[in-house]
Amino acid sequence: MQIVHFVTSFELAGLERLIYVLCRRNSSDSANRFTLAILNDVVDENLMRAMVQTGTEIVELKRSPGNPLSVVSYIFKFRKLLTVCRPDAVHVHHNFSFLVAFFATRFLRIPLIYTLHAPRLYSSSCFNRISKWLAQRGTDRFIAISEPVKKDFLDGTTRPLPITTVPNGIDLGEFSVSRCENPVLRIVCVARLDHEIKGQDILIEALAIVRGRSLPFTCQLIGDGPSRSYLEKLVKVRGLAGMVEFTGVRMNVADLLSGADLFVLPSRYEGFGLVILEAMASGLPVIVSNVDGPAEIVEDGRSGLHFKSGDPDDLADKIEGLLTDAGSRRRYAAASLSRVAGYSIDLVYEAYLGIYRDALESRNCATSRLC
Repeated sequence: MQIVHFVTSFELAGLERLIYVLCRRNSSDSANRFTLAILNDVVDENLMRAMVQTGTEIVELKRSPGNPLSVVSYIFKFRKLLTVCRPDAVHVHHNFSFLVAFFATRFLRIPLIYTLHAPRLYSSSCFNRISKWLAQRGTDRFIAISEPVKKDFLDGTTRPLPITTVPNGIDLGEFSVSRCENPVLRIVCVARLDHEIKGQDILIEALAIVRGRSLPFTCQLIGDGPSRSYLEKLVKVRGLAGMVEFTGVRMNVADLLSGADLFVLPSRYEGFGLVILEAMASGLPVIVSNVDGPAEIVEDGRSGLHFKSGDPDDLADKIEGLLTDAGSRRRYAAASLSRVAGYSIDLVYEAYLGIYRDALESRNCATSRLC
């Protein structure tokens, strides 16, 4: 099969990292071929260099965001691409790229696969209601990255939809088990610096509470985003300067994880949380908020800990418990390694191929009127 993966942009985030790992896995598959099509001219150069090395065919449409009227011309550009390469399926990964693909694939008899990467993709606005209506009627197969994402998308829907839950996965071989012995325990959080979603302010407030209990630690916030200035000021106000480091975007996340002692993801909203898997594969004990995908990945009290979303006091208690108990850290680290084995990219890859085949067979069957 030939599959076109279609994304709106190609920044360094969980969705794009998943596609990169999928394409790298595809490079060793002689029977199936992936193409990556990128709508907008928003691209992370480091991630793009890594993608080029996979040998995947990459098509950049180079639309400049901001002018909604320009979308029409790019629908025709994408349609032209599809008429030339004639893929067996188009796999979209964003609600905006879905709209472009929906109109571009009309009457081409190309199955359209749509992965739902987050909850709350569609608001109650008129435009979003229409977009969701089109998605529900113009998509051959949906993939939800977690049960909460699936439930959120189906909320209020009365018609049955072909939707399958396929959790994201990682290349387990990329990550080495943390074996460092830091004199001061190191906490790490990897996420886009957008505190209203990712909740880094909650973590900073919790760290201030932990510091007030005279517990030594350091913390690395890995990533960048619109909240960086706000979070840096909050660190200073809470007296954590020198204890909390902002590293910016880093490509060597696996190395940083292997050098840490504890991973925390304090998200307010999170459809999945690919970095949780990366931390678990690095043999780290993990603490996550009790929302959406993270709560599904991490079994509270078994493969990690949950804290009450938005509650820095509860998070501080959980952090203190692990900072002061090496035995618990080792126990949760071992459980993390066992749990993450079920999230191999190989399993995700095979599940995706099965969905492509099913969609293609159903479309061909309907077209030939044999069923």
